[in-house]
Amino acid sequence: MAVKAVGISKRYFRNGGTSNYFYAVSKTDIQLENGCLTAITGRSGSGKTTLLNMLAGLLEPSEGSVFIDDEDIYKMDDKRLSALRNAKIGVIPQGQTGLASLSVLENVMLPFYMYQKGDVEKKATELLASVGMAELKNAFPTELSGGENRRLAIARALINDPDVIFADEPTGDLDDENTKTVLEILRAAADSGKAVMLVTHENDALGYADKVYRMDGGVLK
Repeated sequence: MAVKAVGISKRYFRNGGTSNYFYAVSKTDIQLENGCLTAITGRSGSGKTTLLNMLAGLLEPSEGSVFIDDEDIYKMDDKRLSALRNAKIGVIPQGQTGLASLSVLENVMLPFYMYQKGDVEKKATELLASVGMAELKNAFPTELSGGENRRLAIARALINDPDVIFADEPTGDLDDENTKTVLEILRAAADSGKAVMLVTHENDALGYADKVYRMDGGVLK
């Protein structure tokens, strides 16, 4: 399940200055291939997260198209695009994104139950164990550290066995041991045939990548 972007950009309008808009991401072509881990590096504010969100179906480009299996996802209606994201795309966002009213285990299972029925608790527990969170499955997000919430998000992103994984600084709050664990999980996902995109500041993470791009001022290089 390849992801291909053709001529996508994102611009925002503003008041004042010499121009009434600026480009967060300049016109860009990129393809995420099955079995490939693609890393995007660059300084904060360079447009990495904006690019990731456009490719993941979360932010409509100002121009250009994003294709998944040769279909332009931004020509889908909201209902169909939401279903596609749930079934085919796993996103590991920055920050704490767990629902405070749900336990860690319930948060991980939530994407499955949005569109499916069945028993997914065993799989969710195994995913939590893989990121060192098994003993915290009955805790709540407000009781977790920043790093623990990040590992919760990783397990949740994998619960539906997505074909494409987008990871936005997934190791930002983790120690060396857990950083290695997370990068190995993403590498294994690519090796199993998934398309993986990793946004990172960490040079050590680049050693796990098949392709490395750099963003600078909204320009992908």
